[in-house]
Amino acid sequence: MTRAAELVGEAPWFAGVHVCEQGRLLLTIAGDNPEIPGPPTPRAHVRWIGGEPLPGESFADCALREAEEELGCPVELWHAPQTVVELRPAPPGWFALEDRPAPLLVQRYGDGTVLVIYRARPLADPYPADVERLAWVPLHAVEALCEGVAPAGAKDVGIEVLGPPPPPDRPLFIGRAGAEYLLWRLGVDA
Repeated sequence: MTRAAELVGEAPWFAGVHVCEQGRLLLTIAGDNPEIPGPPTPRAHVRWIGGEPLPGESFADCALREAEEELGCPVELWHAPQTVVELRPAPPGWFALEDRPAPLLVQRYGDGTVLVIYRARPLADPYPADVERLAWVPLHAVEALCEGVAPAGAKDVGIEVLGPPPPPDRPLFIGRAGAEYLLWRLGVDA
């Protein structure tokens, strides 16, 4: 068996959490991120919860800290018996890792950075703390987000925005190469 650290190696990395409750994903709504293919700019990138490690942090410690900073509440990490591993250019596969808790996803991006995502559960009601907005996104709305969803139509597809409304001229979008789209496509929450 393998550990997440062996998969990441010396690559720069980020860590975060994947929250899915009652068929809805909890995500952040961030800036434009023009490097990600999607609808024309300006737009609002809907993405995973997490960020960069502090010196000496483990993957799990970074995920816990970032989640609490962004969600305004602590989270509990859950062990994933099978981890989705996508070390591009290789296709994704499922592996049992030795880590406890094992992450849900280890994904290498085209620039070589690696994302380590844990399944998590908020221990209180989340609110946008260190981010401007959060969104509860129903699983059925993920594909629509790849094309872009106008903020005025977000409620029509079941998206609940926590925080101030997004600017009306910035469609919400998820990149098809990102973590949340990959996990949705693989049906981890089905």
